[in-house]
Amino acid sequence: MLATRGAAVTKKKVEYLDGQSEQRVGDRVQQVPNPLLGKTYLLESRGGQLRVSRPDGAPVSDYERERLELEHANLGRPSAFASLLPDREIRVGERLTPDPGTLAEAFGKHDVQVEQASIVLEAVDDEAREPVGKFRLSMKLVESGERTVRETELRGTVVIQIETGWPVLVDLSGPVRLEGAPPNPTELSGTGEVSLRVQTRYESNGG
Repeated sequence: MLATRGAAVTKKKVEYLDGQSEQRVGDRVQQVPNPLLGKTYLLESRGGQLRVSRPDGAPVSDYERERLELEHANLGRPSAFASLLPDREIRVGERLTPDPGTLAEAFGKHDVQVEQASIVLEAVDDEAREPVGKFRLSMKLVESGERTVRETELRGTVVIQIETGWPVLVDLSGPVRLEGAPPNPTELSGTGEVSLRVQTRYESNGG
């Protein structure tokens, strides 16, 4: 981390390595752009505000800033990922049922219903400079709007630092289904795929 305060990260560098979002409506396939992919950001919580910049000094658009504020609203507070895990030793292969609200908060999803969520510890790396746990995560996200309901089923890997609960890697993918509401549900219905791979680097203040 670039800076910390107690158990909370106040400044960090985040790399959006790759990912894609594809939506199909009828015979049409549409790529949904994500302006964060392939970019690196410096995020800092100061005075209750999230400050966003690029390491290379490149400008940050209002849309990028809005996305980052939603996804990293917990910056400056203890890791929400740590709250997902019990305050005891976890066995490799053990399946946990996380609290839906806490899981939504961990991913910056405040207006989303989380269903069918589970976390399984796959491995522990004690040899790393900062020991980490590798978890297999699966969940369904349900977002209800005035005209549509969007269901996203995500599965993949989350790597978390054991001592702090800070996420090192999030690598998730899965199908998306969009259902329209009456009176014209077929015009708004479709399916697709989404994937996202985000790596967070925690460095010393001198690094």
